[in-house]
Amino acid sequence: MRISSRRSIVGAVRPTQEGLVAPITAEQFNVNPAACEWVNGKITPQSGACFSERLMLSDALDRIPRKTYVLATVGALPPMQAVYDRVCGNAQWRTHTVDCGHDIMIDKPVELADILLEAAG
Repeated sequence: MRISSRRSIVGAVRPTQEGLVAPITAEQFNVNPAACEWVNGKITPQSGACFSERLMLSDALDRIPRKTYVLATVGALPPMQAVYDRVCGNAQWRTHTVDCGHDIMIDKPVELADILLEAAG
């Protein structure tokens, strides 16, 4: 078992106020410009504890025979790219890249649905 937090893995935490972390904007996630206003109208602060609270990680993921990782390639953050690079050659993983920002469900919903349906099959 490993005990980790996002901060211990990535090393950075955005400033918090009253225990909340400011939401990441659509522009920061490279959402297509036509959808930015709509997305920004939906975002809310989140608990800062999700970055610092420690989790006990088991080997349960290793026991799942088929796994899927989807990387949004436009503005991919280093931690997300690092996970993609790590699992890309692993036979237990199916990897996909989608040419858009982080919110694939907004920019490429049909492509994402196809990937999810394939993973479920």
